[in-house]
Amino acid sequence: MKATGTLKLFAPTSKKLAGTCQNKAGAPTLTVADRKNDFFHTVDAAVVLTGDKSAVSTVTIALGEDSDEITRTITYDAAKPTAGVSAKLGVKGAVYTVSGKLANAEDGTPAGTIPVTLVITCASTKW
Repeated sequence: MKATGTLKLFAPTSKKLAGTCQNKAGAPTLTVADRKNDFFHTVDAAVVLTGDKSAVSTVTIALGEDSDEITRTITYDAAKPTAGVSAKLGVKGAVYTVSGKLANAEDGTPAGTIPVTLVITCASTKW
């Protein structure tokens, strides 16, 4: 099922995310991307929810090179909690909002946390 979304880090990052809401290997998975982002070369985000869609299991946001030629990977894993890292899920109909402080790695090196608000709207509540 089709999905659209927005991503905000410290400031609005993308308002043009597009992708899908689907069950992958039995897990509700939201996958969106912006391949023509103005600041980052690309933005790819994947959110895996718990089976009942009430909480976040994992988040992975891969950001292509910025103007300083740095790539970032922003992550959260509920099964492997890290101090200072959190992700809350808000659900209103077909709109899923993930917010919190996620782990940030720059060019593969841990670089603290980064505030994230990722909003994904699925085409329907039935997927």
